[in-house]
Amino acid sequence: MRLFLFFVIVTLVECSRYKGRKAIGKNGTPSEPPRGEKEIERKGTIQSKSTEGVNVLMTDVCGDKIILGYNESVIIYSNNDRQSRSCQLKVKVPQDSEIGFSCVSFSIFSGSCKTEFLEVNYKVNGKKTRTKYCEDDIPQDMEIPATKLSLRYKRKDLKANQYSGGFVCVAYSV
Repeated sequence: MRLFLFFVIVTLVECSRYKGRKAIGKNGTPSEPPRGEKEIERKGTIQSKSTEGVNVLMTDVCGDKIILGYNESVIIYSNNDRQSRSCQLKVKVPQDSEIGFSCVSFSIFSGSCKTEFLEVNYKVNGKKTRTKYCEDDIPQDMEIPATKLSLRYKRKDLKANQYSGGFVCVAYSV
């Protein structure tokens, strides 16, 4: 778990160095991105495309809408600033795909579901499914037979003695 979080943090730091097609080097001068990779910044979402054609996006849960293609995934994370947040993120995959979803790290405030939660919503054959995750209830690996997924995140202001470790989740096209 710690190794994965380390990987995510390193990736975020590395991705934050890129502006368009050039990266800012250690000495402040522009440098090229790593060979075979291209970084694109759009509406607060960072996209990385490798030469193998696999895209990985990274976005805060308070993004807007993510449209994934084949073999694409998005890393969704929460900002752990103790301030209140109420937002929604929608993920869509191609018509002949399904959505995979899992959280590799989920350590939100454990005092009450009224204080902080992540809600996963989708519709299968006209039937709506809404699942709220909070405290010790962690989203496990799931493949959803739908093309649209909606995440609703809510957190009230946390006091100085309250802690939220946030979450890191992944949605991908199957």
